[in-house]
Amino acid sequence: KKVVIKPKTDKEEEEAAFQALMTSENDKNKKALTAQVLNEMLGSDETDALSLLLVKNVSECNMVLKVEGKTNYNIPIPANGQNAIMVEKGVYQLTGKVCELQYEAQKDLNKNLLVAIKRMED
Repeated sequence: KKVVIKPKTDKEEEEAAFQALMTSENDKNKKALTAQVLNEMLGSDETDALSLLLVKNVSECNMVLKVEGKTNYNIPIPANGQNAIMVEKGVYQLTGKVCELQYEAQKDLNKNLLVAIKRMED
């Protein structure tokens, strides 16, 4: 018998990467993204070395956002959910796939930033 191994689609690979990151994030016992935690993070001032990046995913698909700059991060963001990280201040390239559509943007993270990613209707 011949075994045929079907290569994973982009969507399957994206979902596998998302699930792996969510599992590793849960293992780290990160603080829940509550109003209290956000207030703590947003209470920062100009002299802080870190900025808050809050990303809202307004789509029906889980996604992994790559944040590349002074330091590189992969952030899992659930469908119709959000996630946040603190990053060293600087300019970052954000890339990812939203329901198999490519998202790319350059963002100045020298201040706290909210990014909402939405798939526009075709």
